Amino acid sequence: MCVGYRELANRILYNGITKLQSQGLKVPVIAKMLDVPIDTIKDILYKDKYPSFPKAIKMIVNGRMVASLQEIAELMNCAVVELPKVDTTDPLHVKQIAKVMKEFSEFIETHAEAIKDKEITEEEKERIKKEGWEAVASILQVILSLEVER
Repeated sequence: MCVGYRELANRILYNGITKLQSQGLKVPVIAKMLDVPIDTIKDILYKDKYPSFPKAIKMIVNGRMVASLQEIAELMNCAVVELPKVDTTDPLHVKQIAKVMKEFSEFIETHAEAIKDKEITEEEKERIKKEGWEAVASILQVILSLEVER
Protein backbone atom coordinates (compact mmCIF):
# COMPACT_ATOMS: atom_id res chain seq x y z
CA MET A 1 0.00 0.00 0.00
CA CYS A 2 1.29 3.44 -0.88
CA VAL A 3 2.62 5.37 2.11
CA GLY A 4 0.74 8.45 0.93
CA TYR A 5 -2.65 6.79 1.42
CA ARG A 6 -1.73 5.70 4.94
CA GLU A 7 -0.67 9.22 5.86
CA LEU A 8 -3.84 10.62 4.31
CA ALA A 9 -6.09 8.13 6.13
CA ASN A 10 -4.37 8.88 9.42
CA ARG A 11 -4.65 12.65 8.93
CA ILE A 12 -8.35 12.28 8.12
CA LEU A 13 -8.82 9.97 11.12
CA TYR A 14 -7.10 12.49 13.41
CA ASN A 15 -9.23 15.33 12.02
CA GLY A 16 -12.38 13.24 12.47
CA ILE A 17 -11.52 12.37 16.07
CA THR A 18 -10.73 15.98 16.95
CA LYS A 19 -13.98 17.06 15.30
CA LEU A 20 -15.88 14.55 17.45
CA GLN A 21 -14.09 15.94 20.51
CA SER A 22 -15.05 19.49 19.53
CA GLN A 23 -18.67 18.29 19.54
CA GLY A 24 -18.21 17.38 23.21
CA LEU A 25 -17.59 13.64 22.89
CA LYS A 26 -15.06 12.15 25.29
CA VAL A 27 -12.31 9.66 24.36
CA PRO A 28 -14.15 6.58 25.76
CA VAL A 29 -17.28 7.43 23.74
CA ILE A 30 -15.24 8.01 20.57
CA ALA A 31 -13.38 4.72 21.10
CA LYS A 32 -16.66 2.85 21.45
CA MET A 33 -18.06 4.61 18.39
CA LEU A 34 -15.01 3.62 16.31
CA ASP A 35 -14.96 0.12 17.83
CA VAL A 36 -11.38 0.35 19.10
CA PRO A 37 -9.71 0.32 22.53
CA ILE A 38 -9.45 3.67 24.35
CA ASP A 39 -5.65 3.41 24.14
CA THR A 40 -5.83 3.49 20.32
CA ILE A 41 -7.59 6.87 20.43
CA LYS A 42 -5.13 8.18 23.04
CA ASP A 43 -2.19 6.99 20.91
CA ILE A 44 -3.55 8.91 17.91
CA LEU A 45 -4.31 12.08 19.84
CA TYR A 46 -1.38 12.30 22.24
CA LYS A 47 1.46 10.10 20.95
CA ASP A 48 1.24 10.70 17.20
CA LYS A 49 1.03 6.91 16.84
CA TYR A 50 -1.33 5.76 14.10
CA PRO A 51 -2.87 2.44 13.02
CA SER A 52 -2.25 0.69 9.70
CA PHE A 53 -4.14 1.93 6.62
CA PRO A 54 -6.77 -0.87 6.73
CA LYS A 55 -7.42 -0.29 10.43
CA ALA A 56 -7.63 3.49 9.92
CA ILE A 57 -10.17 3.00 7.11
CA LYS A 58 -12.17 0.60 9.29
CA MET A 59 -12.24 3.20 12.07
CA ILE A 60 -13.38 5.88 9.62
CA VAL A 61 -16.15 3.58 8.37
CA ASN A 62 -17.20 2.61 11.92
CA GLY A 63 -17.37 6.30 12.79
CA ARG A 64 -19.56 6.86 9.73
CA MET A 65 -17.20 9.64 8.62
CA VAL A 66 -18.70 9.68 5.14
CA ALA A 67 -17.12 13.02 4.19
CA SER A 68 -13.72 11.66 5.21
CA LEU A 69 -14.19 8.55 3.12
CA GLN A 70 -15.25 10.69 0.18
CA GLU A 71 -12.03 12.71 0.52
CA ILE A 72 -9.96 9.52 0.20
CA ALA A 73 -12.17 8.15 -2.58
CA GLU A 74 -11.85 11.28 -4.70
CA LEU A 75 -8.05 10.93 -4.64
CA MET A 76 -8.51 7.40 -5.96
CA ASN A 77 -11.02 8.56 -8.60
CA CYS A 78 -13.85 6.81 -6.77
CA ALA A 79 -16.98 7.84 -4.92
CA VAL A 80 -18.62 6.91 -1.65
CA VAL A 81 -22.36 6.35 -1.55
CA GLU A 82 -23.93 5.97 1.86
CA LEU A 83 -26.49 3.23 1.33
CA PRO A 84 -29.88 3.77 2.87
CA LYS A 85 -31.06 1.46 5.59
CA VAL A 86 -33.29 -1.30 4.25
CA ASP A 87 -36.37 -2.22 6.23
CA THR A 88 -36.61 -5.99 5.85
CA THR A 89 -40.24 -5.98 7.03
CA ASP A 90 -41.38 -3.51 4.38
CA PRO A 91 -42.06 -5.21 1.03
CA LEU A 92 -41.15 -3.47 -2.21
CA HIS A 93 -44.02 -1.17 -3.13
CA VAL A 94 -44.99 1.67 -5.42
CA LYS A 95 -43.73 4.40 -3.06
CA GLN A 96 -40.14 3.17 -3.41
CA ILE A 97 -40.37 3.23 -7.20
CA ALA A 98 -41.96 6.68 -7.09
CA LYS A 99 -39.04 7.89 -4.97
CA VAL A 100 -36.59 6.54 -7.56
CA MET A 101 -38.41 8.39 -10.33
CA LYS A 102 -38.53 11.61 -8.30
CA GLU A 103 -34.82 11.50 -7.40
CA PHE A 104 -33.82 10.65 -10.97
CA SER A 105 -35.96 13.43 -12.46
CA GLU A 106 -34.46 15.95 -10.00
CA PHE A 107 -31.00 14.84 -11.11
CA ILE A 108 -31.90 15.26 -14.81
CA GLU A 109 -33.52 18.67 -14.19
CA THR A 110 -30.49 19.89 -12.22
CA HIS A 111 -28.13 18.77 -14.96
CA ALA A 112 -30.28 20.27 -17.73
CA GLU A 113 -30.45 23.60 -15.94
CA ALA A 114 -26.68 23.61 -15.40
CA ILE A 115 -25.80 23.04 -19.06
CA LYS A 116 -28.16 25.68 -20.49
CA ASP A 117 -25.38 28.27 -20.66
CA LYS A 118 -22.81 25.69 -21.85
CA GLU A 119 -20.75 26.16 -18.69
CA ILE A 120 -21.07 24.29 -15.40
CA THR A 121 -20.05 26.28 -12.32
CA GLU A 122 -18.60 24.69 -9.18
CA GLU A 123 -21.89 25.27 -7.38
CA GLU A 124 -23.78 23.54 -10.21
CA LYS A 125 -21.32 20.62 -10.13
CA GLU A 126 -21.98 20.17 -6.42
CA ARG A 127 -25.77 20.24 -6.95
CA ILE A 128 -25.50 17.74 -9.82
CA LYS A 129 -23.37 15.41 -7.69
CA LYS A 130 -25.76 15.72 -4.74
CA GLU A 131 -28.84 14.98 -6.86
CA GLY A 132 -27.04 12.16 -8.68
CA TRP A 133 -26.00 10.39 -5.51
CA GLU A 134 -29.51 10.76 -4.07
CA ALA A 135 -30.85 9.07 -7.22
CA VAL A 136 -28.27 6.28 -6.95
CA ALA A 137 -29.11 5.77 -3.27
CA SER A 138 -32.84 5.44 -3.99
CA ILE A 139 -32.15 2.94 -6.79
CA LEU A 140 -29.89 0.94 -4.48
CA GLN A 141 -32.60 0.92 -1.83
CA VAL A 142 -34.95 -0.79 -4.26
CA ILE A 143 -32.26 -3.27 -5.34
CA LEU A 144 -31.32 -4.04 -1.74
CA SER A 145 -34.94 -4.58 -0.75
CA LEU A 146 -35.16 -7.16 -3.55
CA GLU A 147 -32.03 -8.90 -2.25
CA VAL A 148 -33.50 -9.06 1.26
CA GLU A 149 -36.63 -10.80 -0.06
CA ARG A 150 -34.64 -13.78 -1.31
